[in-house]
Amino acid sequence: MRQIFIVNSSLDERFESFFSKIFLTIGVQTVWETYESLMGGPAEKDKIQEEIRASDALFFILNTDSEFAARAKAWFPWATDLGQDKDIWIFEHCQDLKRVPVLIPRLGHYVAYYITNAWSDYVTKIAETYEKPKAAAALLPESLWKPLTPAEESFFFNPSTGLALFDDSTARPIGLRALCPSCSSSYGLHVPSEMKVIRCPSCNHFYRIQQPSKVPAPVPA
Repeated sequence: MRQIFIVNSSLDERFESFFSKIFLTIGVQTVWETYESLMGGPAEKDKIQEEIRASDALFFILNTDSEFAARAKAWFPWATDLGQDKDIWIFEHCQDLKRVPVLIPRLGHYVAYYITNAWSDYVTKIAETYEKPKAAAALLPESLWKPLTPAEESFFFNPSTGLALFDDSTARPIGLRALCPSCSSSYGLHVPSEMKVIRCPSCNHFYRIQQPSKVPAPVPA
């Protein structure tokens, strides 16, 4: 049976139940860890290293607590380097885009999501691709990114809290191909179909998204 390695923060429990329910009916093995567990000493680090090596995909759920931000500086360079031959998925809630200034090298897919039934179905389809042998990745339509001015950025996010001022939770999820103009990172981008702004998780620059189509693309394997 194929395996997915999932990392969440033990201090931010907003998303654990959302992801846990998804994997109740999926025919893959899951291994759950926390960002704090890497600080458990050499034995814990060795255990996590073996779990990553035994997994087909790594799911990292980004959080807003201060402990996560501190741990992530060590977590992501170490884990993504160790799992560079794995499928690396980054999940970030749309409300938190400006509140999680974490840089992630070598990601394969970035998912800006909401806790809704539509997104539960979408992430379930992602997880279901790991029930079968690895298939060729589906082609995603390309998205065009345009830099935001400071005025535009303040229009989309609360200046004091960083909380997103938009709500695209009723929009259906779509898949796109992203190429960051700043750091040249290329990855699958999975966002609400009406979303207008995104941050690059590899360099933390913000961009306006110009989407080529409103038709949902197939979820890649």
